Amino acid sequence: MTLTSKLSALVAGLCLTATPALARVDAGTPALLRALPRHGVQVALNHSDCDSDRSFAGYYHTGTKAFVVCYSGTPTANDHDTVRHEAMHVAQHCAAQRDGQPHGIRPILRGAELNNFVTSVLTDEQIVRIKNIYPKEKHLTELEAFAAAAHYSAEQMMSIVNTWCGK
Repeated sequence: MTLTSKLSALVAGLCLTATPALARVDAGTPALLRALPRHGVQVALNHSDCDSDRSFAGYYHTGTKAFVVCYSGTPTANDHDTVRHEAMHVAQHCAAQRDGQPHGIRPILRGAELNNFVTSVLTDEQIVRIKNIYPKEKHLTELEAFAAAAHYSAEQMMSIVNTWCGK
């Protein structure tokens, strides 16, 4: 079994054992944010890129490894969800790097595993909405990131990032 196969099995195992969750405030979010710089990720909260109309909640840029979360006031459950979502993009970036794509991003799960995970966590309406928002080439990574954010705790997400990003 290759390293990639083993890691895919680990992620798939987490999918089967973790309890699905809705957007929620997660006590582990600060620890997840503190862990990301160990992987070269530059974390910024309310960066100057954040716009006043909150047209986006955050982003992860693979070229600069910038991880930005935009919020106002006390962070909400959706803000915590955004941290988990963008952390999944960090893991997806590390997966692409292992495939020789330094600035790429790809889903960690593939084929039926990815489809089963996404459809077990997200509603049909959520899937349609995500596909309507993002261009087709981003559908799989975004669906996996939205499902992961809803499904995993911050601690579990940190484990996924650490596994794929090597620390």
